[in-house]
Amino acid sequence: MASKALITTVIELIVAFLQNPDRPATLSLPVNDLTTFSRSKSSVTYTRFRVRAFVKAVLIERQTPHSGVTKLTGEAYTTQGLSALQGVNITFLKDIGLGDLFSLRTTKPSGATPSKYYTTIRRMVKGGIMASAIAAQSEPTASKPKAVAKPKAVAKPKAVAKPKAVIKPKATGNKTVTFGGLSVVIPAADFAATKSVWSARAKAVGCKSVAPTKAELVVRTVTYEALFC
Repeated sequence: MASKALITTVIELIVAFLQNPDRPATLSLPVNDLTTFSRSKSSVTYTRFRVRAFVKAVLIERQTPHSGVTKLTGEAYTTQGLSALQGVNITFLKDIGLGDLFSLRTTKPSGATPSKYYTTIRRMVKGGIMASAIAAQSEPTASKPKAVAKPKAVAKPKAVAKPKAVIKPKATGNKTVTFGGLSVVIPAADFAATKSVWSARAKAVGCKSVAPTKAELVVRTVTYEALFC
């Protein structure tokens, strides 16, 4: 695992990266993997998405109270989460907000100002939970949900007390078509159209476009048009 100085350097580089208004796409760090923090002889490139997931994982871990047993005395203890993180919805923070919180430091009596997250990072790596914590923040559910457009209201069919079974001819040149006890009156020129034309017209209004006879297709289509168009 990387030394304290190297971990501190990584933290500082990440803070500068997140607070950079130019928003570079990647960040080079001197560690092989953020889940193990093993030193790398050459810089390793990480995407902004990966860096954000790592920072959110560490902040959420530091925000959460923990219980344990001291190694020296064996006494049980409980540590409270970092007060600066209380009530913060870390998952949805933007880069600047993540950078500001990740830059927090502790002031020691000696005047030293170590990062508030050095110990947290070491504990997560040594405890073997860093990989799963980062993975949890890398899932799509960790991103702020996009606003979902509400489905358009389906137009209700026009109020019709009863389907008009018979349409009276308005003038000469019309043709009465009957099928199954239902009659419709249409222009003779419309009826003269081919069955394929009537099939296309049926599809356009959302009714069945296949029928054994042209008369059935015509009656069905015209009735649908009268009711729903």
